[in-house]
Amino acid sequence: MQLTDQTASHDPKTEKFPWKLGLILYSLSYLPMMLFSKAYFWDDWVIYKPNHDEIRALLRAAGSSPARYWIEIGMLDANPVLFRIVTILSYFAAGWFLFQILSKVMFISAPYVGVATLLFLILPINSARVSMIILGYSLSLMFFYLAWYLLVTKKSITWRPLSITIFLISFDAVALIVFLLSPVAISATCCI
Repeated sequence: MQLTDQTASHDPKTEKFPWKLGLILYSLSYLPMMLFSKAYFWDDWVIYKPNHDEIRALLRAAGSSPARYWIEIGMLDANPVLFRIVTILSYFAAGWFLFQILSKVMFISAPYVGVATLLFLILPINSARVSMIILGYSLSLMFFYLAWYLLVTKKSITWRPLSITIFLISFDAVALIVFLLSPVAISATCCI
């Protein structure tokens, strides 16, 4: 991937997600956490051998949605291995969505889209992703980027309610609410 000084708009249809390089670098960066797949860290004690009523009460007290309880306990049964697999997949999916979003931004040239995506995938911005308790944040981040992706790539009015709904789901991680300005600004000003 060679960088150029071109700042002209690019044709998003000619760009392809860097699957091979992305998967290799992402795997080298985050698959080693599977070596600790049955370990518990920091606040994971809350989920260890859970009493389902206690977990539901704790998540409710933390302001989490019922969907989080359903995913973490109902679907994944508080299994540390499954939590880490879903976390790894969520962050990679967020990277793919980011690539698609940046590909629609007219003032970012194609090589920079790939580089930004690879940096997003491999930089250790959230090193706490090794813990089980971070799964809710991981899913919220993925849903945030999915909603943003739908906002900038699906221009039909029928996709807007779905995008808004997914944004609302992503706000289970309250910190993401502030970042809603980015998708709105990019969608309104500089996308194809």
